[in-house]
Amino acid sequence: MKLSGLFKKGDEKKSIRDNGKMEFRFCFAPKSLSIIDVLEIIDQSGDFLPLTISISDTRHHVDQQSIFLHPEFRAGFCFNSEDYIVQNTTSVFDYEVRELRPDKIYKNFGDKKVDIQNNPGRSEVTSLTWLVSSWRMWFGRSFYEMVGKEKLQRFNSADIVKELAEEVTFIQLYDNPQDYNKAENRKKQQAFRDHIDFAGLVLKYPRYR
Repeated sequence: MKLSGLFKKGDEKKSIRDNGKMEFRFCFAPKSLSIIDVLEIIDQSGDFLPLTISISDTRHHVDQQSIFLHPEFRAGFCFNSEDYIVQNTTSVFDYEVRELRPDKIYKNFGDKKVDIQNNPGRSEVTSLTWLVSSWRMWFGRSFYEMVGKEKLQRFNSADIVKELAEEVTFIQLYDNPQDYNKAENRKKQQAFRDHIDFAGLVLKYPRYR
């Protein structure tokens, strides 16, 4: 199965500001990736480094099983790359070139910065994995040491929550991946962050000890 087969493009018109593409990010336990050479990625022999694959890159015709059924698979996320930038950048310029108005700006040593603390699509990095509340998400057995499988599957604000092979939990927050900016979908993003307590996970598993 090609990576592009893991999502469907929505029938509705793309968001006006949507110049991005759907991006996958897969996270594995540190030091566990050297055996998956087909992904053409760097070996995670050192610190945790997430893997990013763009679905427009035709070099990566990866069998779904080789990712989700890998014993050290931890988590996977699919999101719109343009929205990810907007949700995570603190650069006022990044907003201006997209003709967007940030909700809140603060000054940092005289420089204007965008306040992203309340953005539901803001990513986090822990010592065990990278995290983002996104359109589609997959969680493997090695993720359950952080958040239990039962807790993940109790999340009741998503369109789809189901268990796949090898105890992988699949969550789809909303139907159309291009509708990320709808108010109800932003609420679902935030609800998932709150449900598994992103802030608490960052404190419990700090990136640097």
